[in-house]
Amino acid sequence: PNPELQPERSRNWTFGYSHAFASKTVVQLDLFRSDVRDAIETVVFASNLCPGYAIAGYCTQSQNVGNEVHEGVEFTVRSTPIRRLTLDANYGFLNRTITIAPGVAAPGVYPFGAPKHKAIGTATVRLAHQALALVTGRYESGTVTVDAANLVVPASKFATMDLGGVLPIRAGMSLQAGVNNLFDRFYYYQLGFPEEGRNWYFTMRYR
Repeated sequence: PNPELQPERSRNWTFGYSHAFASKTVVQLDLFRSDVRDAIETVVFASNLCPGYAIAGYCTQSQNVGNEVHEGVEFTVRSTPIRRLTLDANYGFLNRTITIAPGVAAPGVYPFGAPKHKAIGTATVRLAHQALALVTGRYESGTVTVDAANLVVPASKFATMDLGGVLPIRAGMSLQAGVNNLFDRFYYYQLGFPEEGRNWYFTMRYR
């Protein structure tokens, strides 16, 4: 616990522009920046305050480490080239920097938890009887993590593909099924904790 923890405060700016090409395609560009004061990060430190911690002599604590800047760009395209097909694509770039405040001992604090590059594309096909088929591809890179010695290492650079479908049964009821991570890619955000491989799902939904 950290009873001295203070709330973060941020000033956020966004500038966007969108344009429609006829009635089939819309593109949008967004630039953003967040200036965060009293940023909260998890700090790992040697201490005897946590005798039950899994790694002897080390603790983690949420602390106000200083200031952070989050800035980047996001680009989105949505198109319907034919009546039964909709294509969506999105790319985002995020850059995070941390400035440790004077007098704060926060070794090993880095901008974890978010990829620098992220792209997602989805194709939605409308079939007979209002059924839908969906194909989604995702790519991420630029995330960092730490190893057992608290050294910064890159997390996975990966691409995955998901397939899914929605079948209406009657008013308000539908069946959903599909497979995530179709090609069974191995990837992780935290070293030693891999994400799910290929997995199937089957859902019945009523609204």
